[in-house]
Amino acid sequence: MITIAYVLYLAISIGLTVWVARTLSSNGEVFLIECFGHDVTLAKSTNHLLVVGF
Repeated sequence: MITIAYVLYLAISIGLTVWVARTLSSNGEVFLIECFGHDVTLAKSTNHLLVVGF
């Protein structure tokens, strides 16, 4: 019974982490483009680095 609870907790945690990372990535890219003076390449690479680190 405890094993099922741990597996369920792990699945929910991984799902939420992936969902939050994707949401922050898509919404944060616009913010980073503004912060980096409309340098799209730098903003996208920084956004990718933040997603991997998250």
